Amino acid sequence: MGCSKDDPPAEVATVVTTEVSDITFNTATFTGEITENGGSEILSRGACWSVTENPTIDNNKTVEDTGIGVFTSALTNLLPDTTYYLRAYATNSVGTSYGAQIEFTTHSTPIELPTITSTAVVTITHNTANSGGNVTDNGGAVLLAKGVCWSLAMNPTTTAAKTTDGTATGAFVSSLTNLLPSTTYYLRAYATNSVGTAYGAQIEFTTIAAPIVLPTISSTALSTISTKTAQSGGDITANGGSAILEKGVCWSLATAPTTADAKTLNGTGIGSFTSDITNLTPNTTYYLRAYATNSVGTAYGEELEFTTALDNIFTGNVYLKNQQEVNEFGAHGYTQVTGDLHVEPAIPTAFSNLNGLSTLTSIGGALYLSKTKGLPNFSAMKNLVSVGGDVNITHNQGLTSIGLEGLTTVGGNMSIILNEDLLNLNGLEKLVANGGKPNLTIWNNAKLTNFCGLKPLLSNFNGILSVLNNGYNPTKQDIVTGTCSQ
Repeated sequence: MGCSKDDPPAEVATVVTTEVSDITFNTATFTGEITENGGSEILSRGACWSVTENPTIDNNKTVEDTGIGVFTSALTNLLPDTTYYLRAYATNSVGTSYGAQIEFTTHSTPIELPTITSTAVVTITHNTANSGGNVTDNGGAVLLAKGVCWSLAMNPTTTAAKTTDGTATGAFVSSLTNLLPSTTYYLRAYATNSVGTAYGAQIEFTTIAAPIVLPTISSTALSTISTKTAQSGGDITANGGSAILEKGVCWSLATAPTTADAKTLNGTGIGSFTSDITNLTPNTTYYLRAYATNSVGTAYGEELEFTTALDNIFTGNVYLKNQQEVNEFGAHGYTQVTGDLHVEPAIPTAFSNLNGLSTLTSIGGALYLSKTKGLPNFSAMKNLVSVGGDVNITHNQGLTSIGLEGLTTVGGNMSIILNEDLLNLNGLEKLVANGGKPNLTIWNNAKLTNFCGLKPLLSNFNGILSVLNNGYNPTKQDIVTGTCSQ
């Protein structure tokens, strides 16, 4: 048998380009159809595509199974956010035919967290270290921040201490500061984009012990300078890495005083302190520095110069009966009274202040403070150090505390009687016992319930203590070791 002379000649196949679906940033799915094989067996079929129009099988293509009908092709390795042109194709013995061209655009690259690694911690001191990281991929979005973060707890985040080291990808170096000595920290590199923050591996490191150096101290300006006393102090802001063993102020007639000269002892520890400087010579220039000693040595604050007041002595007894007389006496600036001092009107009299007595440092005889009205305390006389005779504080209306803050020595007896508003004995804390003196008589102070101001005196006291008809009437033992107030 043979072929008929009337068999038609073969033609190219008929191809339909149907659709592109499931488009992502780098893939898509194509559906096509061969409706006629053209009278010749289909040798290959698929899709071809290009970034230019009318792609052919010389461009990118898929090769699917043979035959007619519907087929699908998986398009891969596409570029994100790119427009492509695609046609279905079919090849038979006659040649290759193409379907209609269609156009599609891939999606933008999805944004993810950056990719980052942490760099080993190096150059560790007592308060600094170096580390860093390497951002190998920004996740498809511009970096907003990068650096390292650290904490005393594991898995630190950017809410803890951190560095900020720019916004470029690649390796970077971070400097860690303000660390604590001899302390274990946990560190991670971080990188942030619009999606969020990614972290590198956690690294643990420990700072070394802090070197011990001299303390840091400043001197406090001098105040209340009198003929024989003054007040200063200092402020220790750092102990140098070792406990403060001693602190205070030192002074001398020569510049650059040291602790080998006269000095105060104001305890230990950092912070500010006040120093009372005593046994000075009137009308004399001194040089003073605050000091602080630790195991390394002694550091000094800035040097201050001061001159004590000139002695101005009143010889005899003084009687002051009202505010005007106090002011007139005070205008002379007396530092000593050789006899008695009476602030003692005949009847209760209002006083606004005792500032005229602020320069007094010693009274050779007795001190009488009686029948004053309106003075809450006698703190204007805080520079008074010694009274040679008795001290009588009686019938003072409005007096709530004593306030003789500098008084250390009373040569006679002390009586505190009938002060109807007196609440406490604050202002007698520096009073010391001297040969059994002063004997103390504390009577008829109706509101007096706090005797704590006498505790330093009574801790080493062999005089007579008489307490009667007060708001609270403690024994010596109560005041020293029990309840000094009620």
